[in-house]
Amino acid sequence: MKKTKTLKSIWEIINKKDNFLLITHKNPDGDAIGSILGFYYYLKEKGKNVYLYLPDNIPFVYQFLVFEELQVFSESRNINFNVAIFLDCGDLERIGEKNNFLKNIPLIINIDHHPTNTFFGNLNLVNSKASSTTEILANFFFRYKENITQKVSQCLLTGLITDTGNFKFSNTNTNSLRTAIKLIENGADISYISQQVYERKTLSSLYLLGKALLRLKLKDKVAFSFITIEDMEETNSKIEDTEGIVDTLRTLKDAKIVVFLYPISPFKTKISLRSKSPYIDVGLFAKKFGGGGHKEAAGFEREGEPQNLVLNVVEDLLEFIVEYESLLIDK
Repeated sequence: MKKTKTLKSIWEIINKKDNFLLITHKNPDGDAIGSILGFYYYLKEKGKNVYLYLPDNIPFVYQFLVFEELQVFSESRNINFNVAIFLDCGDLERIGEKNNFLKNIPLIINIDHHPTNTFFGNLNLVNSKASSTTEILANFFFRYKENITQKVSQCLLTGLITDTGNFKFSNTNTNSLRTAIKLIENGADISYISQQVYERKTLSSLYLLGKALLRLKLKDKVAFSFITIEDMEETNSKIEDTEGIVDTLRTLKDAKIVVFLYPISPFKTKISLRSKSPYIDVGLFAKKFGGGGHKEAAGFEREGEPQNLVLNVVEDLLEFIVEYESLLIDK
C-alpha cells in the first residue's frame, strides 16, 4: 500500500473507531514514551476510549509527561478493542512474551522508524528516514489537523529530542528541525524538556555511570564496558538508571564503535551499540542476534551475564567489522 493511502486509512480508522490499545516496547526510551503518550492524549481529546499497554513502567525521567491518570491495560482486564497501535516497535517480540491478548484484536497498526522493522501490522506506517517515531506522528497529525495541543506537542518534542541526542546525532536534518519548530509553535517547551530529560539524573544512575567509566576499554577503535547485577544491587539501581550511559561512552575520542552491556534480569543481558563510523552499520550487527535498530544505534539481548559475555561480543563485532569493510571494498 502506498504511503498516502496508508496515511488516509489510518486517519479514517482513528475517526471511525472508538476503542484503541496503544503499545510500545520493553525498556521504553524517550521516543517510545513520547509517541505513546502523545497519541494517547490526542485520542482522548477526540473522545476515544484509549488504553496503554506498557511492558515496563514509565521511567522516572519521563514522568513529567504524565499529565493525568492513565488508563493502563493488563491481560486480566476483559476489554474489546477495535484497534491496536504499535509505536516505536521494530517487531512483535519487542513487547515481550505476554502478547496473547493480540489475537483478539482485529486490526494492528504499526508506526515506526526503524529500518529493521518487520512490517507486522495490517497497516504499516514505517519511515526509516524519519529521526523518530514522534516525528512521524507529529507530521501525521499536522497533515490532517493544523494545530495540536500543548500536551501532545510536549510529548512529541520529547521523543524527537531524545532520539536525535538533543539534535546532535546525524539523524538531525531539516525535516526533524522543521517538525520541532512546529511543535514549539504548538506549545512545546524545548528548554523545560531538556532540563527534565538531561538535568535530573538520580544518584544511583551516576554511580552506575562511574562504574561503567572505570571499566571502559578500547580495542581496535571499539570501546566497551559493562555493569553487573551486583553493581545494580549495590547502588540500588533500576534498569532505567542505565539510560544515557552508552551515549556518554560514545564521546570517547578514539572510539568508532561503542558497546555497553547491562543486566535486564539475573541471567539476561542487553547489549547496546553505538557507531560513529559512517561505514559501520551496528543495526545489521544487532539483527544477526535477533535485535535491531539503526545504523548508528542498535541493540540486542543475550542469555548470560555481562561480565561473561563482553569479550565474546567484542570479538564478534570485530569480525563483523572486517567482513563488512571487505564487502564495502568489493563494491
